[in-house]
Amino acid sequence: MGRIFFWMQNPPDGNILGVKWAEYLDSMAVSYILVVLLTVGAMVVIYRAAAAAKQIHVPDDVFAPYTPIYWLCLSAPASIVVAIICVWTYGEAFGERASGLTSTAASLGFWTFLTTVLLGYVGILIPGITPRKFRYRPLWLFYRKRGIRTEGR
Repeated sequence: MGRIFFWMQNPPDGNILGVKWAEYLDSMAVSYILVVLLTVGAMVVIYRAAAAAKQIHVPDDVFAPYTPIYWLCLSAPASIVVAIICVWTYGEAFGERASGLTSTAASLGFWTFLTTVLLGYVGILIPGITPRKFRYRPLWLFYRKRGIRTEGR
């Protein structure tokens, strides 16, 4: 897997061998990538279904809270899953007496959450995922300001 967790190249416990730590990071990288990809895929699919089902019946519905965006909250369970996998494999790889378990699990959980939220948000920006009626398009990006012409006066 190379250096996906480049900031964690040094083991948190001095008793852990570098080779064994690199093997552990490689196994965690596989778990991390699988959980992130599955979660982002599920978020985008569920978001698209929820956004397509949302209807506008009265003008106030346009300004109602946009609830499909809450599917990005699936990042929290994904981070918990990666942290649990981290705790489970850390104990198997290094024994229960090795220190650094909490910081490793917290770091991997945090980065899983952040990556999943960002990739999920980028996923819902793909054309065709969010219905046209709910896309926000700031007009100032598309139209030039028309100033008062003073020429010829």
